[in-house]
Amino acid sequence: MIQPKHRRALTALAILVAFDVVIGVITILVIGSTQDEKSAPRAVLPAFVEPDKRHLKPAFERAARASRLPVALIEALAWRESRWRAEALNPESGAIGIGQLLPETAAFVAGELLDDPTLDPADAEDNIRMMARYLRVQVDQFGGDRELAVAAYLQGSTSVRNDGVSPTTADYVADIAEIRRRFEAAARGNEGSALDPLNQ
Repeated sequence: MIQPKHRRALTALAILVAFDVVIGVITILVIGSTQDEKSAPRAVLPAFVEPDKRHLKPAFERAARASRLPVALIEALAWRESRWRAEALNPESGAIGIGQLLPETAAFVAGELLDDPTLDPADAEDNIRMMARYLRVQVDQFGGDRELAVAAYLQGSTSVRNDGVSPTTADYVADIAEIRRRFEAAARGNEGSALDPLNQ
């Protein structure tokens, strides 16, 4: 039979062991979560991109890979067009979504280029996918010249080819080049100004 003094010693030992186990589990959880935080990729976006739009970054990366174009170029084009607002709608032309695609352009890209007529230009990720694919077509039409491709995105490829780049389109191309530099700087870890480059 265990003596009362031995029972007290065993109880104290059991409490110490249980305490050590709890401390060990907490330590493992804390270290694990810290390592997860360290290994988690940072949102490599300029400070002017609002927190509620940062979740779109992976969609831009997927579209960039699929279209074989720099992600910063697609991000910048979309920022210039809509500031990444999926609900953006031009009441005059009917251009819709993040990439401000005309309805007929969206239908062509979805049905003919991507072979998926169910794509919805009002859906943010679908629109990003379509705008990137359409930009790729422009790049190919202009022999890889991305500046002319961006000009054609706004002005139309036939107009650019026949009439040259208009002054308005030249300003548009310059805007996108500047915004692209901001996205690239953020990707390098140098975000620079928090101000939206279009409002400076």
